Amino acid sequence: MKIKIAIFFSCFGVAFISLHAQKAKPSFGITAGSAFSTYKTFVDNGHSTSNLKAGLTAGVTSSFSFGKHFSFQPALNFTQEGGKEKENPETLTFTFNYVELPLNFIYRTSTGTSGFFIGGGPSLATAVSGKGKVSGGGVDASANIKFGNGDDDDFKAFNAGINVLSGYSFKGGIFIAANYTFGISNLFNDNQSTFKMNYFALKLGYLFGN
Repeated sequence: MKIKIAIFFSCFGVAFISLHAQKAKPSFGITAGSAFSTYKTFVDNGHSTSNLKAGLTAGVTSSFSFGKHFSFQPALNFTQEGGKEKENPETLTFTFNYVELPLNFIYRTSTGTSGFFIGGGPSLATAVSGKGKVSGGGVDASANIKFGNGDDDDFKAFNAGINVLSGYSFKGGIFIAANYTFGISNLFNDNQSTFKMNYFALKLGYLFGN
């Protein structure tokens, strides 16, 4: 897990250094909002999708402009993901706390400081903590999730996805954005089954020096 975390932050550093080397014009900012996630499983030839679970997301972002319409926007976010499954009378809830690195390429419709934007790119994440909880029917129990690649671990820590987003920038640096991240990593250690996470987020942000 330590190796994956090192690779994770190395990717951010390489992207940051290479952009500076190309003399891109940077802006930096903050974001916060809500994330709504589900997970999909395939176990014993059966598919299932969890109910929606709400969580928080917050982080720092940067924007490197290339020309009048295009920019590169890496970010570093804390994101809560998971899902709920109800099997009467009990409800199973998973919560995964991720540090996420989306690497988005953005197209802006306007050459000014305000206007619509769309984009997308890869998203890399590593779990820092998590919890599973069973409630209902006289049961109320929870346990921490163990992340790793071993047979005794509950889920893999590393999670890769494809991110798409759109939003609107206002004059003065404020922007709103919505993004959807499709999880492509199988988080189960059992190669016979799959567990993939998807989430939708609504964010409010501010870019300094916009």
